Amino acid sequence: MVTSRKENKKGRVPVYGFRRLSSAAGGSSTTSVDAINKLRKIAELCGENPKFIMKDKLYKLLYDRKLYQIAYDKLKSKPGNMTPGITPTTFDGISIEVIDKIIDEMKLGTFQFQPGRRVNIPKANGKTRPLTIAPPRDKLVQECIRMILESIYESSFSEYSHGFRPNKGCHSALKMMNQKFRVASWFIEGDISNCFPSIDHDILIRILEERIKDKRLIDLIRKALKAGYFEFKELSISVVGTPQGSIISPILANIYLDKLDKFVEELKTEFDKGLKASVNPEWKKLENAMWRAKSIEDKRRIRKELIAIKSKLAIDPDFKRLSYVRYADD
Repeated sequence: MVTSRKENKKGRVPVYGFRRLSSAAGGSSTTSVDAINKLRKIAELCGENPKFIMKDKLYKLLYDRKLYQIAYDKLKSKPGNMTPGITPTTFDGISIEVIDKIIDEMKLGTFQFQPGRRVNIPKANGKTRPLTIAPPRDKLVQECIRMILESIYESSFSEYSHGFRPNKGCHSALKMMNQKFRVASWFIEGDISNCFPSIDHDILIRILEERIKDKRLIDLIRKALKAGYFEFKELSISVVGTPQGSIISPILANIYLDKLDKFVEELKTEFDKGLKASVNPEWKKLENAMWRAKSIEDKRRIRKELIAIKSKLAIDPDFKRLSYVRYADD
């Protein structure tokens, strides 16, 4: 697999290229695939206009065999994706024949997602987190959908969002916190309780429909959301939420929570005031006294007092800033 990555920056928005297939999947000379080129074009258009509305038939991209081969190559390299779902089949059982069958079902509109297998994963605090393991063929289709959604939405996501995004993660979130929060006086830390299981399907679909005008793709995403899961041999159908462990859950959560990010950005615009904080009069008084002091001992004594207080006013009615960082549901 050779990774081709193109970055075309318009402002701060990067446009990401898509991977090309090696000779193992048909030869690098035959990689000018309609679906891949279309995704690249979509990423470029949405990078130039973050509110670009997709009126093209995105669903037809799922007819392209090479798209599934790229998705397979990406998923098979992750050990967790080799875990079987409700059937013992793993990614080793995926073949060209299986992909062609999926494509035929997509064309007929008969493709159905199967329920996943629910397991509970221990958390550091002693509690457990539910994880839904989908069958391999469903993961393959979900990865194709994820690539389509990423090409549309990635460039429009907030710079303050760091979870489940290319070239971002916990380290970029911590770096931004270190840069923005260093002189903060007040902190509000929030953790969205049961974020993934609480996402409202109807609201999510309405958000998707704001930019995606392809009903067949929207209906396919709705099918994925309502696939349900087996736990203790009991089938549960999903009414709300995106299953944790699902390939498309992270990007769907980011699309959903992008509304929160944009809301906070509006708050920031209204909240921010002034160009810089005023100097603390007490600090300025000590600084002047230090420079006027005649003896080294007096300068050292005053400097110790100077270091103990802030140089800027902690509460300045003429200056305030709001900083925000989100990593997944934190």
